[in-house]
Amino acid sequence: MRRFLPLLPLLLLVGCGQPKTKAPLTQGLPVSTNVWAQLSLVADSKQANKASADFLQGLEALIQANPEARRNLAKLNEVLGAIKDAGFGDLAKGDLKSVTLGATLPKNAALIGPSPADLQLVLILRGNFNPARLAEFAKNNSLKQTEVGGAPTWALVELVGKIAKEKESSPDPFGFGLTAVDEHTLVIATPTVLTHAVAALQGKEASFIAPRLSVLDAYQDWQLLVVFSDRDLIDNAAAEGSKGQRTAALVKAYLDALPHDHIVAITGQRGDQSAFGLYGVNATTQESLSYGASMSTSLAPKFVELAAKLVKFAAEDK
Repeated sequence: MRRFLPLLPLLLLVGCGQPKTKAPLTQGLPVSTNVWAQLSLVADSKQANKASADFLQGLEALIQANPEARRNLAKLNEVLGAIKDAGFGDLAKGDLKSVTLGATLPKNAALIGPSPADLQLVLILRGNFNPARLAEFAKNNSLKQTEVGGAPTWALVELVGKIAKEKESSPDPFGFGLTAVDEHTLVIATPTVLTHAVAALQGKEASFIAPRLSVLDAYQDWQLLVVFSDRDLIDNAAAEGSKGQRTAALVKAYLDALPHDHIVAITGQRGDQSAFGLYGVNATTQESLSYGASMSTSLAPKFVELAAKLVKFAAEDK
C-alpha cells in the first residue's frame, strides 16, 4: 500500500480518469424515446454561481423596494413553502438538482405542437425529496395512494391542486401520476408509461441509452441539453409539407445531404466560452453542422454582475 502513496497527489490531479464531458441522465426513459432533454440546475462554475448569487441579491433588493412586487414575492414564497411542506424539498436552497424529459413521437405525429395524446411522456426529477412527508401530506388531504413497482404513487393534478390550495382540481384526461421512487427520484408519466419508467429506474427494465454525439465533447459542463433523434419524422414532415410542389425533389436532396438524424441544442461551457450550440448530427458518421453563438466565460458573469448592479440601482432609486 505504501508504495502507492506517492501516486495519490497525481491521481487526485488527473481526477482518476473522470470524463471531461457531463453524461446525460437517461435512466428511466423508455427505449423508444426519440425526443429528450435535461435541465441541470447545478452549475460547476464557481464564478458563474457567484455572479448568479449577486444578481439574485440585487433582484431581491429591487423587489423589496416595490410594494406590488413584494406582495408577489410573498405569494411565491408561500407557494415554495407549500411545495417544501408537501415533501418536494426546498427549491430555494437547490434541493432540485436536475429535470429529465423524454417523449416518444409516433411516425405520423406533428413535429410542431404535437397533441399530448401522441406523446409517451416521462418527466424525471432528481434531487433531495421527502417521500414520507409527501405521503403524509397526501393522506391529510384525502388523496388516494396507490403503488407502482412498490413505490407510492398519487394523481398528479389532484396533488398539485392540494398544494396550490385549489377548491376543485380540473380533470386530467391523461391520468398523469407521480411516483416517489426513492428520496432522490420522482417520476411523472401516464399510467402505462409510468409502470415501465419506474421499473427502468429500479433496474428491472431497459432504459433509453443516449447515443454518443461527438459535438458534446467540447463542453466541459452544460445546463440545458435538448435532443431530437428521429430522422424519419423530419423527412416525413418535410415530404408532407412539399407534397405536390416542384421543389419536393430538391427538398429531399437537400435533406439527404444534411446530417440530421439528431438535432441537438445545448447551452454550457465550451473551453473559455459560455456557448449556445445548435447542431445537425449523423450519429453513425459523427458528421455535423453547427449553428450557435458564444461569449468568453469570463465575460458572461460580468454581464450578470452588471444586471445585478442595475437592479440594485433601480431599488435604491425607488
